[in-house]
Amino acid sequence: MIADLQKAANLFQEQGNTDDYQKVMELLKKFQQPLVQENIFAV
Repeated sequence: MIADLQKAANLFQEQGNTDDYQKVMELLKKFQQPLVQENIFAV
């Protein structure tokens, strides 16, 4: 799913669609934050 969001972000950026690009980037940040926190606790 994250890979799909990254592809969408790339497409939006190529098309000059900055609004949707920003929305997708915010979603990616939300998905990636908990993963980083979990990895810190796992160490």
